[in-house]
Amino acid sequence: MKRLTAVLLAGAVAVSQLAGCSSGSQSKTEKTTEKAAKENSESVAEGGTEASEAEKAADTKDSAETEKTADAGDGAKADEPAADVDLKEITIAIPMADTGMTFQNQMSYNMNNILGPAGNATFVYNQSTFDADGTMNFVESEIAAGVDGLMFVPPSDSVLPTVCSLCEEAEVYWAISMRTIEDEEIREMCENSPYYVGNCYEDEEETGRLVGEYLGKQGAKKIAIITTIKGDTTGEAREAGLAKACEEYGIEIVGEARGLTQASDVTNAVESFLSANAELDAVFCVGTTVTGVQEITVKAVQDSGRKGVQVVCVDHPDGITDLFESGTLTYSIGTPSFALDTYICAIKMVNAIQGYPISGEKEGKSSNFIAMAVVSNAEEAKVYEEASSNNEYTFFDEKEIKDLLRWNNPQLDESGLQSVLDNYEL
Repeated sequence: MKRLTAVLLAGAVAVSQLAGCSSGSQSKTEKTTEKAAKENSESVAEGGTEASEAEKAADTKDSAETEKTADAGDGAKADEPAADVDLKEITIAIPMADTGMTFQNQMSYNMNNILGPAGNATFVYNQSTFDADGTMNFVESEIAAGVDGLMFVPPSDSVLPTVCSLCEEAEVYWAISMRTIEDEEIREMCENSPYYVGNCYEDEEETGRLVGEYLGKQGAKKIAIITTIKGDTTGEAREAGLAKACEEYGIEIVGEARGLTQASDVTNAVESFLSANAELDAVFCVGTTVTGVQEITVKAVQDSGRKGVQVVCVDHPDGITDLFESGTLTYSIGTPSFALDTYICAIKMVNAIQGYPISGEKEGKSSNFIAMAVVSNAEEAKVYEEASSNNEYTFFDEKEIKDLLRWNNPQLDESGLQSVLDNYEL
C-alpha cells in the first residue's frame, strides 16, 4: 500500500550496519536473554553440576524467547502484540474533534479502529483552540482527567516550559503535532524531560517560499495575506519563506489580516483588500484557525466580480476540486492529510507509553517531518480529493501498523520512521 514493508527491510539493514546509531534501548527479550547469560556466567564460576543446569536453563529460556519472537512475526495480527509483551491499557488526549471535517473523521477512524486496538490505547478528543490559553486549558484539563499522554499544537515555544513542567510533575507523556521547537534552550529542556517523546512537523518556511515562488512566476506583484497572530511559530515561518520569494520576484504585500476568528472576519478582510487595492493580484491564505478559510476567500473574490485576482493557500481545503474548477483557487500546498501529523505523533505516544520509545539523536525522542504535496490544477485536485474525501481512508493497514510498534519491530528508530514518511503516497 505505501511500500512500508520494503522501506522497513531496507531500514533494518542500515541499522544493523550502523549499530552505533541505534537508540541503545533494550527490548524485554534482549534484557531477559542478557539476564540469563549473566546467571549462567555466575554459575560457571561456581563450577560443577550447577553450571551445567544453569546452561540448560539459559538455553531453554533463549529457545523459548526465540520461538515467541518467531510466533509474533508475519503470522501475527496488528491487534496481537508480540508474545512476550504485556501491554497496559492507556489513554491519550487529542485537542481536536473526532467528527465534522473529513480529516477529523479520517483521524478518529484510524486511531480508534486500527492504532487503538494494536496498542491497547483509547483516544479521547477535546476540541480546543490553538492559542496559548486554549493550549494550556487543554493540557491542564487532560492532566486532571488522568490521561497517560497528550499531544497538542503549540502556538509558540513560550508555552512549552510550563507544559513540560506540568507533564513531568504528573508523569504524563506528551508530543507536539504540526510544529517544531525553534528556541534551542527550550528544545534542550524539553528533550531532557523523560516524558517528552518528540514531534512531527512540516518545513513551514520552505512552504511559504514555494507559494511565493509560484506567485512570482505567475507575474504577481501585489498580494494580500490572511495569516496568524504575531508570534505564532508556524505563521511566522511561512511568512519568512514568503518574504524571501517576495524579495526575489519583486512582490509587494499590500494588505494583511491577522488572527481572524470567524467566517465573517475573512469575508470582511478580503473585501477590504479588494477595495483598497485596484491592482491586487492574489490573496494568500497563509494560516488561520477559521474553518473553510479557502472557500470563504474564493467566494468573496468571486462575489466582488474582480477578474484576475487569484487565491493561493497552505493546507488543502475540502471541496478542493470545485475550487480549482472555479478558476479562482490556483495553487494549494499541504500534507497528504491534515490529520497525518497527529497520527504519527500518536504512534510515537503509544510506543513511548508502552515502554518502547522511538529514538533519534536523543534517547526516547524522535523528530520527523512530512513533505508537503502541491496541487496546481483540477486534475491533481481530483486525485487528492478522491483519497482525502473518504472518511475511512486508511493511513496504514494492520500489517503496516504492526511494523510501526517497536515491541514488534525493535529496530525501528527515527530514521526508519522518516523513511516511511518519505515514501508515503495517497
